[in-house]
Order: sequence, then C-alpha cells, then structure tokens
Amino acid sequence: MEENYNQNQTQFSVEEPIFEVPQPEIDPLATKEKKKTKPIVFIVIGVVVLLITIIILAALNKPEEVVEELTVETPTPTLVQELSPIGKKLQVAIDKLEKANPTTEQHPFPPIDMELRIDDAK
Repeated sequence: MEENYNQNQTQFSVEEPIFEVPQPEIDPLATKEKKKTKPIVFIVIGVVVLLITIIILAALNKPEEVVEELTVETPTPTLVQELSPIGKKLQVAIDKLEKANPTTEQHPFPPIDMELRIDDAK
C-alpha cells in the first residue's frame, strides 16, 4: 500500500479538480454599483408617481366656482296703519332695544384698574 502512495504534493496543485467547475471571478465593485442604482431608480420612480397622483387629485378636487345671483329685493308694500298709544310705545321700545344691542355696540369697554393694592383698602 505504501507503494501507491505518492509523496509529491505539488502534483495536486497542477491537476484540475475532477468534479468541481471553477466559478468565474466576480468583481465586487461592479456588483455594489448595480445594487445601489436599483434602489435609487425605484425611489425616483416612486416620487414621480406620488407627485403625479397629488397633482391629479388636486385638479379633480378643485372647488367649483359658486355664482351668486344678485336678487333685487323689492320692498313689499305695507299698509300704513295708525298705531294705538300702546302700539306706539311698543314700537319705541323695539327701536330702543335694537339700538342698545351689545353685539353691535361700537364703544370699547371702560378701562379697568388691574393693580391690586392691599394697603389702600378702605
């Protein structure tokens, strides 16, 4: 058995492998560049699609212009009646109430002294 044993170890490095097919060498820099370009392209395409959909939705949701028709109000003819003394007083009270409405008051509130003085108590 020792006769078949070959002591020369350099012979294996010269021989080709029997069952293995050598893989072609891949440049690692080339694969990294390809991997970086794909996500960038997808991001750009996604942003463009998003902008187009926003523009389309903004165009579709534009509020319609409302045209208000100006109507000329014609005063309705009212019958002029003589008011009784109570009716006259009631009309005067209604007019005063309309004039004294605090929501239509144009005068500002009176000034308020916001300083608290304990020593000047009366």
